Amino acid sequence: MPAETKPKAMTMDEKMDQVLVHLKRIDDRDRLRLIGGFFRFMIALIPIIILLGSVWYTIKNGPELMKMLSEQAASAAAKYTQDQSSGLYDKFMNSVR
Repeated sequence: MPAETKPKAMTMDEKMDQVLVHLKRIDDRDRLRLIGGFFRFMIALIPIIILLGSVWYTIKNGPELMKMLSEQAASAAAKYTQDQSSGLYDKFMNSVR
């Protein structure tokens, strides 16, 4: 079994160099985190901008949108009623004959 060797004692300059290397790595990693955080923030703003834009558009054009919606609903209801009533009329006329 080989005898355990003690690690070489480092001088103060070597220790300081290692500390500087670790600090440089931490600084690089923090810079990347900062850049990534900025892009995540910009991406997170997109839904907020869309929401605010749609709220503004709805407030500005709300009455027109409601008028169009009610007209479409009324025309759809009239068409459905017409189709149902003509179907009932045909059934009634067929049963009378």
